[in-house]
Order: sequence, then C-alpha cells, then structure tokens
Amino acid sequence: KVSKYYRSTNLERDLKSKSSPNLVITDAMLRTARYVYDALDVKTSDSAISVVGPYGSGKSTSAVTILRHLTNTLEKEYVAQFNKNKLNRRKFFSRKQIITITGERESLEKGLKRKLGKKFLNKRPNVSGMITHLSKDNPLILVIDEFGKYLEYAADNPDDGDIYLLQQLAEIAHRSDGSFILITIRHQALSAYAKRLSSEELNEWKKIQGRFLEVIHANPLTESIAILSKAMEIKWHKKTKIDSSIRSILDQNQYLTEESVYDHLSKCYPIHPIAAILMVSVFQRLAQNQRSMFSFLSTNEPHSLTRFNKQYPSDLFMLDNLYDYLVFNLRNVIIESEISELWTSIDVTIASLTKKKKIPDKHLKDCQRILKVVGMIEVFGKEVGLQPDFDTIA
Repeated sequence: KVSKYYRSTNLERDLKSKSSPNLVITDAMLRTARYVYDALDVKTSDSAISVVGPYGSGKSTSAVTILRHLTNTLEKEYVAQFNKNKLNRRKFFSRKQIITITGERESLEKGLKRKLGKKFLNKRPNVSGMITHLSKDNPLILVIDEFGKYLEYAADNPDDGDIYLLQQLAEIAHRSDGSFILITIRHQALSAYAKRLSSEELNEWKKIQGRFLEVIHANPLTESIAILSKAMEIKWHKKTKIDSSIRSILDQNQYLTEESVYDHLSKCYPIHPIAAILMVSVFQRLAQNQRSMFSFLSTNEPHSLTRFNKQYPSDLFMLDNLYDYLVFNLRNVIIESEISELWTSIDVTIASLTKKKKIPDKHLKDCQRILKVVGMIEVFGKEVGLQPDFDTIA
C-alpha cells in the first residue's frame, strides 16, 4: 500500500526503483516515447529532443517510465500499454548506456564533466569527445532533467561557452544515426530564459532551438483527473457520489469527453468533484519548483487537504477550502503571477464584507464562501470548462 507521495519525480533516484506505484500511462508519455524510439530506430534525424511542459505535468515521470521500458525493467502491466500503442521494444539498453543528470545553476560543461568524467578515470577529454567515445560501440542516451537551470546560468554567463557546447552535442546527436540521443527536459520556452541577452546572443540561442525537436508535454483534462484519482484512491479508499446535479454540470463541460471521467472524479474523495476539476487548472498555472498538485496532496501546511481531513473527516474539500489554502500558502506566487490584479480584487471584495458590516453575522461566512467560489471559478475555470453560473456555485 502506498500512503505517501514524493513532492516530485527525481529522475536519477526513481530510475533505480524496481516499481512504479500509482503510474498512469498518459498520451503525453506515449507521444514522447514515440519520438525517442523513432530516433533510436533511425526513422528520423531528430535525435536531439527537448521535452517542454509546465511544472507538475509529468515530464520527469515520463522520462523515467520510458527509460525503464528501454532497459526492460518496467512492470508488465505498463509494458502492455506501450505495446498496445505499437511502441514495442525488441532490443534493450543496459543501465550503463543511459546517462542521467539533474540540472543545477552552474555551467553545463562543468556538470557534464563531473558526471561523465567518472567513466574516464585519469583521462579527461572534452565533453563532446567523451560523448563521441561512449557512443562509438553502443547506443547512448543522455537525459538532462531540470535543463532550465543550466540555461539560466548560461544566460547570466554567456562567455562560458555553454551554448556552443549545446550546439556541439545536438550536432553529434543528429549525425549519430541513432547511436546518441540527447534529451533535455525544461518548463519554459527557450526564449523565456534568454530575456537578458543581447540581440547577437539571442540569435545564437535561436540557432540552438532550431537544432532540437520540441515535444510539448501536456495532459488533457481527463488524463489529469485520472492521475489525481489514482493517487486519491490509494490514500483514502473512498468514493464521492456523483449526483444528478453534478453530472449535469459535467455533461455540459466540453473538455470532459470520456465517460470514465465520472469514475475518476468519484475516486477523488475527499475532494469535491468540481474542486478536483478546478485544481488541475490551479496547479497548472501556479505550480513552480516543488509546488505541484501532488505536493498539495502530501503537505501538512495550514488549510491543506491533510489538515482539513483531520479536522473535518466527514466533509468534502470544497472550492472555498482550496481558496483558503492558496491565500495562506501561495500568496507570494499569486502576487507575482498574471492573475495578481484579478485575485486582489476578489480579496478586497471579500474583506469589504466584514468592514462594511451590512451583512448579519449569521450570514457572513456563507457570503464569504460564495465569493471565494465565484472568484476561484472566475480566475481558473475557463481552462477547464467551468463557468461561475448558479448551478456550479450551488
């Protein structure tokens, strides 16, 4: 039984794991695998691949799963899903043929030399020489997670030559006929890391971008709910009843196209179905670093799901409860985001109810709750097909 969740997948740590608890094989994962396998099988010259997606979208989890599939260490039930999508593998990699590195805010060359240099003992050729040597006799896959940290360093230190090194590695991959695959994983578009560069330096970055196949890693709403429900089902073992009023709201949602979504939402107990849907949008827009939907599930912060359930074991976690969690724990993130102005107006409106004292005390909390729900749907609802209408609010 799994009763806790890592705040995020760690590529180097989790690749050593012998099991994949709670894993959901998503379309984004399968799509990424197809690009990697096509490169390995020389069906394409795109052997330098950038996997790009928001925090918490499962990029690192996809990388771990794909690498475990390639090393023949993935559980049979998941292999069957790969096979079903015509992603069969007959030749497998040894663990030595896969090199993983997690980005730090330092020179890419320094990080790679530290990782690769262990394989060369006293000999220390340059990084491109190491890669060429290691991939000479057997295919080699280099996966760089948290690649944005190296890009941030490169933007601040353009004279260190990291961009030229990246260009060299991409060229080696392109000319390798599938013997060297370079995979980088990052959260933002390349241009987001290059805002402080001169126009000349920016042009060099654009050249690099053209050498990588960019794979967007994003999950549709139904898949995101399925991932959430898997985690909730194992932890709480209960279901929420989807009554006719909730089903009516779900039936009108253009983003919920699969019948299975009703079962997934029922397994999100103790999160109310509407709150579960909105939660996907909330953490897609606000998640950063270790803040994601799964960190929310495991944290014991004030107003968190864990604390709420301890205090109110028979109640459902509603939209106003999610609002309270965000206000208490993610206010700084909200202030620095694009929703800051709209969120502030909601805060001010709620605060004004108490100051004006026009509402009787016995109704004040209910009015505050309604404003929180309306505000949450107004800010986050559009991306997941929710409108602040009477039925949804009720």
